[in-house]
Amino acid sequence: MSTIEIPAVDSEVTVEWINALSKSQIPPGPEVSVFKGKVVKPYKWLSDREFCITGDNQMSVRVINMKSVRSIVLHSGSTQKINTDAKVFTVNGSKGDVYTVTSNSQGWTCTCKGFEFRKTCKHIAELGKQITTK
Repeated sequence: MSTIEIPAVDSEVTVEWINALSKSQIPPGPEVSVFKGKVVKPYKWLSDREFCITGDNQMSVRVINMKSVRSIVLHSGSTQKINTDAKVFTVNGSKGDVYTVTSNSQGWTCTCKGFEFRKTCKHIAELGKQITTK
């Protein structure tokens, strides 16, 4: 079982975040951004590798994805260990498209448009049936 540590709610942090899209932005943005804030309760649709911090006038809450984090400085508070073991499935759609369905500690996700809008889809339902009948 693999784990990562993320800051717990109410912790004060400074995060160095790598901007992967910096060169494609017009005008080009910084390659690394620094955000300072208080960790707040995450949105329910976030993955287990994401957390939220208070923002600024441009963005009241920032979603931080751990895969883009260069460093985190914990000024106060604590960290929590998150189980990062995820099960990933490839599912063929009814019209020939291929989707990725993921199950982790936060629940299920799918890369299809239906999941994007409804947070559930037939791919997850069908895969869930297959898993429970085995």
